[in-house]
Amino acid sequence: MDLSIICATEQSYFNPLENSILQTSYCSFTDLLGESQYHGQMAIELSSVLSEVGSKLDNFLQKPDFINQMQLAFGKGWDLQQATNLIKGIVNGKSIPQIDILPIESLQAKGAYAGDSIYLAQELFSNPEKPEALVSVLLEELGHYVDSHLNVQDSPGDEGAIFAQLVLNQPLQGEELLALKAEDDSAILNLNGKSILVEQAALDSGTFTVGVDGKVSIEFLADAGSYHSELGIFSLQGMGNLQPGSLEFIQESARRVISNSNSGYLAISDATEGAKFSGDLGESERNDGRFLGEKNFVMNPGDQFAFLLVPDGKIRELLDNPNLAKDKNPLFSIASANADGSVHFAQLGQGTTKGGTFGVEDKLASQGSDWDYNDFVFQIKGATGKTAPLETFIQSKQEWRNTQSGKELIEYAKQVSLFLTLAAPFSSSYTVASLGELPGLPTPYVGLAFKADDPNTLYIGSTPQGEKGEIFAIALKRDANNHIVGFTGSAKLLSSAPGLSGGLNDAGLTFGPNNVLFYTTWNDNTVGQIKLGSSSPDKQVELNSLGYQPSVGGLTFVPQGFPGAGRLKITSYDTGNFYDTTVSADGTGTWNIAPATKSVQITGGPDAFIYVSASMPQFTSARILLAEQDTDTVSAYNIDANGDPIPTTRQEFLTGIDGPIGAAIDPLTGDFFFSTYSFGDFNPQGFNQVVVVRKG
Repeated sequence: MDLSIICATEQSYFNPLENSILQTSYCSFTDLLGESQYHGQMAIELSSVLSEVGSKLDNFLQKPDFINQMQLAFGKGWDLQQATNLIKGIVNGKSIPQIDILPIESLQAKGAYAGDSIYLAQELFSNPEKPEALVSVLLEELGHYVDSHLNVQDSPGDEGAIFAQLVLNQPLQGEELLALKAEDDSAILNLNGKSILVEQAALDSGTFTVGVDGKVSIEFLADAGSYHSELGIFSLQGMGNLQPGSLEFIQESARRVISNSNSGYLAISDATEGAKFSGDLGESERNDGRFLGEKNFVMNPGDQFAFLLVPDGKIRELLDNPNLAKDKNPLFSIASANADGSVHFAQLGQGTTKGGTFGVEDKLASQGSDWDYNDFVFQIKGATGKTAPLETFIQSKQEWRNTQSGKELIEYAKQVSLFLTLAAPFSSSYTVASLGELPGLPTPYVGLAFKADDPNTLYIGSTPQGEKGEIFAIALKRDANNHIVGFTGSAKLLSSAPGLSGGLNDAGLTFGPNNVLFYTTWNDNTVGQIKLGSSSPDKQVELNSLGYQPSVGGLTFVPQGFPGAGRLKITSYDTGNFYDTTVSADGTGTWNIAPATKSVQITGGPDAFIYVSASMPQFTSARILLAEQDTDTVSAYNIDANGDPIPTTRQEFLTGIDGPIGAAIDPLTGDFFFSTYSFGDFNPQGFNQVVVVRKG
């Protein structure tokens, strides 16, 4: 591939939101006449990367399972010959889309695709000795390009990222594949006052986004390091033109921290304050000073920000003596800004849409770091963001989480119920709590159910390591008022719950007629049925041929006393359809599912749902509560005469619940139960939990 680039101005490209032509700066393929030295080097680098990409795509075409891998990324509705020709065209350089190179400040991503143009962040070209990141991003955007030509509608999830990993021979485990299939890779790119709808490769971890109210809270939790350090937060707005780790980046970060404004704040000064937890964290006690509690800061809603820690020093020193700024070895939550390029901020367990807990390793690799990430531990609320998980980096000989103080700290970090919020008016009549993880139940969790004649057992699905589907049962512990307060013993395997073609059991789990247990599987769009006493499904129904758009989320039978009683309702997570249907006996003890008779469109990534009586406090009419996976919300809907939700009546019920998926009602008390499916590319062992909402 003999390709190069030249930068020009006033390039026109198509704006798919407005069906118009937009003028912007661009870099596209041409010869090198008139190219500056800087852009000439960029051209050489891109040409080399394109050659490597072409080689990898050529190898991908030769794979025996090429069709299966393409189906993983792009579904099954595409034409094989068209796909083969399209990829061959990329390999031989005849059908490569225009490539525009933009500053990351403008792009707000590593890469993006729209209107047959690929956009790459200029900063990807800053390290030609490590082209892997550029290869990966370019393959992801080429995946979006391929999808746009093969499918009329955008494939579910981040098909570009799936395609890139498959081409790079990076195995996709079931859980990671589910995460990518559930990811929304769309965004709005603003250029020259115009808005362009793009699919994108998101920015690296270590950046955080301020919530809608602009309030960010930070709490100093633990201090096991010998240094007296300072931690600051700083807005990234307007810093996209600064190279992370450069002197200019370091000093601008420090300047914002000490401004004590919505551009940044000094959050924790270890020399003058203590942490919440003391005790043995695998090292001698280092915590001293008075704990100052949770601190609150005001930032601009929606702004991205990062953390800066100066080990054994003050952040102001980075400005007072510019020549020594780098010698202070400042550490950032953005790994690429650190002198050793390593991750120094690791996440302790699962974060939520409202916050998370993070540990810092305060020494560079060259200084003899022990990589224990307990030197400086803090919790943040009011912002969304992730870093790599502690499990990825902590050295086994440095493991401190099994100490008594470590266990207390981790339990505190796992209190995601601190972030759960009941919306008004429900907050005046209900309380919410997390029952935590279930003893003996593999993660991640999926649907859950009660059986009317066995109220002291909870049935719950699991997809251990994202590799298989199973259903478990666990005994329940109740208080004097019959409210469930915990679990007795360990979860016991009840049955396998596979899909028909590789799907994993999902949000739907409910007992139907004759106590047959129905479950859903994603993403093969299947409903399984298990008769009492069976340890594997007795029947599996493929829904595509019945007119249900893939892929299924939750399902339940409308209870007696509600409009549409006895009818079966099914949600499609991917499309937002809420389907109405019926079942009929098949003569073998299981049930046939009829084609859908009606569907309504709802939002939020609908999964499991439950019917709530008008007799419950604050429910003035019969309604449903619906778990919305994409919004981390449980919402309430009024229902019509057929028992279907009325889309215009959506009302938030519970927010801040990370990954709600299953839903059930306690048959004795009417309390509401929700399971969460916590996973992700940085949190594969996240804190799955069961949440209960009680009256009173």
